[in-house]
Amino acid sequence: MKAISVFCCVVLLSVLFSIGSQSQTRWTKHPSNPVLSPGALNGVSLYGITGGFDAQYALSPSVLFDSGLYRMWYVGYENEFYGLYTIGYALSEDGVSWSTYTRNPVLSVATPGNFDSRNVWLSVVIKDTLYKMYYSGYDGQRWKVGLATSTNGIRWTKYPDSPILSNSPDSSWDNDTVYGVSVVPVAPNDYRMSYTGRTFDLRSKIGYATSADGIHWTKYSGNPVLKLGPPGSWESENVYVPRVVYVNNAFHMFYLGNTGPSGTAIGYAFSPDGIHWEKSGLNPVLRLGFSTEWDSYSLIDHCVLFQDNTFKIWYGGRSSTGLWQIGYATSPLTTTRVSEPNESPQAYKLFQSYPNPFNPQTIIEYEIPKEDHVVIKIFNSLGQEVSTLVDGRLEPGHYSSVWHADKFSSGVYWYQMTTGGYTETRKMMLLK
Repeated sequence: MKAISVFCCVVLLSVLFSIGSQSQTRWTKHPSNPVLSPGALNGVSLYGITGGFDAQYALSPSVLFDSGLYRMWYVGYENEFYGLYTIGYALSEDGVSWSTYTRNPVLSVATPGNFDSRNVWLSVVIKDTLYKMYYSGYDGQRWKVGLATSTNGIRWTKYPDSPILSNSPDSSWDNDTVYGVSVVPVAPNDYRMSYTGRTFDLRSKIGYATSADGIHWTKYSGNPVLKLGPPGSWESENVYVPRVVYVNNAFHMFYLGNTGPSGTAIGYAFSPDGIHWEKSGLNPVLRLGFSTEWDSYSLIDHCVLFQDNTFKIWYGGRSSTGLWQIGYATSPLTTTRVSEPNESPQAYKLFQSYPNPFNPQTIIEYEIPKEDHVVIKIFNSLGQEVSTLVDGRLEPGHYSSVWHADKFSSGVYWYQMTTGGYTETRKMMLLK
């Protein structure tokens, strides 16, 4: 159990493809959500600043279960004037009710001239002889990855030779910036890292690196190992912030994907070696809330533990008008058999969109049994075409596409999928 539960931001969540028939796609969001809110919403005053270091945002949780307590490191954002992302600390007995450390933040920015002089963000914490925090630092130009260590999780010492991972030369896929890592020790002197890389066109993908000491890293020559989804899919613009667990001699990744600034959701992928990944046909596995809920606009950085035969996830979320907050969801281990990704669908199918009703975006899933030209269009209640969601040739498989309806008015809309020999139409409702 220790190898699974002690590491932050890990997942054994969706379809365990080639190692058994276990499946984990149904989550129950906790009724107390969000479980951690910005200080301004909590009415906290620290050093004369309402809300303190997390006055506006609380997001990007990183959780360990250690010595009988849940320990969270999370990102706080003060306000537009101070404009700093820093990292705070909180404790909980049950993972739901959290007490924040009165002297937050516990990891702050460095002095000018350092790689982390503007922001520190997106930590992932592991523990062996020490607490080790891998965090993303920003100097106003690029994100890079640093390392800090601690004996108690509160007082941190930054590794003097940080950053430990930087962007590559201009011809590379990660030439602009690197951030959002996950580190897994799979054996003594064998650390594996999955990390986010971004090009100058601002599209993020996921790469892989190895290390014998957790400090000096060698990037895989075949990077990136997880790429964007097809045009129109829920992950066509970015795949980023991987969270990986090594269990049953296999790697399981939980990652973010989106088609733009809103509508980010969380997907799952499986790999026997950490390099060759197979995405779940059920993606995304953690979805937006309904239009009136606190996490209806977008999800963000996340962390999962496997404990007591139950998966527990903490994740950032917000509504279209709200602040970033942290939610909690659980899912007991199940043994439902699902189709493996190499098994093609047997028929054309257009699923009901979700959420429905929705505001301002909804996800449309569909399956095609053979290579075909697929068109999905959106029509208003008058039968007028208002948007083309998909128009291209696709391989057989299960797909998800997101319709962003920010500029459209409330009402009934219809979406229609057409292929060479198949047409189906379904109804959805936009409520603003």
